[in-house]
Amino acid sequence: MAAETLLGALEAAGRRAHAVVDATREPPLSVSLGALRCAARVLARRCARVLDCHHAPPDVAQEAVVGVLMGEGLELLLAQLAALYAGVAFVLLEPCLPTARLEYMAADAAVALVLACAVDPAENAERADAGAVRSRDAPAAGLTLGVTSLDVDARELLLAAEAEIAAGPVRAEASSGSLLAYVCYTSGTSGRPKGVLVESRSLLWYARANAATHGVDEGSRVLLASAASFDPAIGEAWTALLAGATLWLPARARVVGDLPGEIRASGATHVCTTPALWASVPAGLARPQQQREGGPLASLACVALGGEAPPPSLVSTWADAVPLYNVYGVTECVGYQASRRLVTRSQQPQQQQLERECALLGDPMDGIAFALVDAAGAELPISPGLEGELVISGASVARGYCRLPELTAAAFTGGTAGVRRYRTGDIGRYEAGGRIRLLGRADSQVKLSGVRVELGEVEAALGDPHLLRNVAAVVVDGALALATEPHDAALATCPPLAAAAAALVAVRARRWLPRAARPRRIALLASLPLSASGKLARAEIAAEIGAAADGATPASSGQRPRGALEVAVAASWCAVLGVTRVGRRSDFLALGGDSIRALQATP
Repeated sequence: MAAETLLGALEAAGRRAHAVVDATREPPLSVSLGALRCAARVLARRCARVLDCHHAPPDVAQEAVVGVLMGEGLELLLAQLAALYAGVAFVLLEPCLPTARLEYMAADAAVALVLACAVDPAENAERADAGAVRSRDAPAAGLTLGVTSLDVDARELLLAAEAEIAAGPVRAEASSGSLLAYVCYTSGTSGRPKGVLVESRSLLWYARANAATHGVDEGSRVLLASAASFDPAIGEAWTALLAGATLWLPARARVVGDLPGEIRASGATHVCTTPALWASVPAGLARPQQQREGGPLASLACVALGGEAPPPSLVSTWADAVPLYNVYGVTECVGYQASRRLVTRSQQPQQQQLERECALLGDPMDGIAFALVDAAGAELPISPGLEGELVISGASVARGYCRLPELTAAAFTGGTAGVRRYRTGDIGRYEAGGRIRLLGRADSQVKLSGVRVELGEVEAALGDPHLLRNVAAVVVDGALALATEPHDAALATCPPLAAAAAALVAVRARRWLPRAARPRRIALLASLPLSASGKLARAEIAAEIGAAADGATPASSGQRPRGALEVAVAASWCAVLGVTRVGRRSDFLALGGDSIRALQATP
């Protein structure tokens, strides 16, 4: 019997009348699964003609990659489906990323074709930052990707799909499922992002396992609350499509600005988001009467919080109000690999015990196994108290990294019976009953608002050998900071020159790094503290930055606030952003602010 394939599962999923609702439009556009598949095949044939897939050798054509240069909406989903129907993989190129980063990703993935749609930077400030797309034509927006661009218009494709009668993919899908489905870029220690190569069988596994774990079925309504660049969004979409659920595609600005309102509008039963975004939901909605009286969250059957461990205060507030799950996963293994229902308030232990509960790794999803290994990679016996590096094995493990064979060989290894496994870099400890408690990282990777950031990438991108002797990225009060040591120590003692140098570093950050990886504070120190072994003493560096009088932030200077309103706004910014001073000309985003923190900055 032939093995199930990703597109085969999509073809067998039925023809639900309201499979996808595009709420980025006014009024929302509802599309049946049958129409969605036909429209995707129309676009796939156009892609195939451009790529000349019909005449290329299968082993070459089926590993080609197309870039998807869009951030939300039905076009984004159609482009992903079309790539797979055309027998090629896709890589998401989110328009809000810096141009230099997009160009690197496209070149590294060997993108042969870019699929783009209309984007108006006036409607979305984030997309206008650092080289946003200004029209349907990606190259015209200033992106020098050097490849052909193809326009994607959902309404036009749906009309064209009425004449589409052929079933199945444009090219035959390999029964092994080993074809590349997509490339997902994440932070890398080399100063450049690294692309994770995900095969179609891994994506199919996640869609099935996620649905089984969280009860997604034909009666479910899945709100896609994650940003397109957050890799679980791909898995969540496929979970809904293959389970026959309704997939609600919201405008990102509305999700961030009014998540409860979007949940009510969509009638969502399932939401997967980060603890930071869920924390923006008013705590008053957790009251029991809100659920009894049909409040905006009454429809929810599952709220999965991932990307970082949820704070105990969040669990304490919400565990009784909604079905709350703590999910864990790494990009290299597709979406999430573990899930655990968080205890209700009546069962919650004391604060210290609750903190330990939040750090426990959840139950592995079907087809996944966890283990701890020592430094040499040897598996440790399951014994309480033993600590080691967490390894994931099973159907979810990706093929490896794009064009990084040495790194792939070190991180992706063969396990028992030839099953692939991935060394996560997370350190865990066995507890009673074989449970694993996560303790931290074995390297310099951190999570900021659910986004994975390699401190090494930040340092490599912002180190200027002509100006700086050394740099160190650290986390101070939950925010990213950069300590720099100039060649001339006197530079650090001259405020005007120090501010100018910090401004230059900030410019480099905006040109290359995504917003989550840009330091909120940039401090010039006469010398960076070293440990006894000669390594950077990051704890001392973080303490020194935290104790700095003015927060050492490039955008914190300027004229003092005037009037009661400006003083109130400045005080609110300081509280939310963790800085000690805000000037009249300060830039909220440059200080490390984002859309979620903007909601909290109310004078």
